[in-house]
Amino acid sequence: MKNKFLFCLVLFYQTVNAQDSLRFLSATTGAACYQVEYYNNHLFAGTGTTLRVYDVSGNPPYNMLFEYRFRSIILDLKVKNNFLYVAANHDGISKWDISTISNPVKLYEYIPDSLDEAAHDIAFYGDTLFVAYYKKVGVFYDNGTSFQKIATFGHISGNGYIAGGDLKDSVYAYTVGRNGYSGTTPDGIYFRNTKTLSFITSYPQTFAAPEDVVFGKNTSLLHVMGGTHSPYKPFDPRGLVYTLKISNIYT
Repeated sequence: MKNKFLFCLVLFYQTVNAQDSLRFLSATTGAACYQVEYYNNHLFAGTGTTLRVYDVSGNPPYNMLFEYRFRSIILDLKVKNNFLYVAANHDGISKWDISTISNPVKLYEYIPDSLDEAAHDIAFYGDTLFVAYYKKVGVFYDNGTSFQKIATFGHISGNGYIAGGDLKDSVYAYTVGRNGYSGTTPDGIYFRNTKTLSFITSYPQTFAAPEDVVFGKNTSLLHVMGGTHSPYKPFDPRGLVYTLKISNIYT
């Protein structure tokens, strides 16, 4: 997802057009991998509930240097200012010192306060984290010794959930999926002001259930990983990806 997803998509397109088949290199063992993050010749991988670190300076299969088991699935990994941030579903968010990459050290964490809170995706606004938090968006301040939850917004009910979000300048975009195509918070992409947290606008999605968003280098574009079919159209197996032009965020 996010920039890594788009990079892989472009690489896949270029590879397919350059040769007749793809060559398998190697794979992790264990549960499905939802997120990877490359940093300084090393790869952080969330393989199911396990955080793993691989040395990728040599040839594959790469050498695994470290692993740590959460109780929940790892859904996002981010590196910022030489620290690793992990979103691990009902295990919440955690910050790791990776000055010694082969042996990350967990500094602190924030475990969700209730069952309708779960960390899915992290975006940064200075020292503030905007976290897609399952039934809401959670805003956390990283003060260097702990996370402080300072606000929540975008609360939804029913079967819906917020799975992905991204931030650029003073705009935070996030997804609402599997909540239906009508009502007070229908499926689609929602936009908030990062300074005031006030609602700006939304874009409805009436097919599939959006999973993630990423701002392009062009600030007027937002790329949407629109997901696959939803329970509201169970016999349509198609997936969806699209781009929104947001040069005028209100239209």
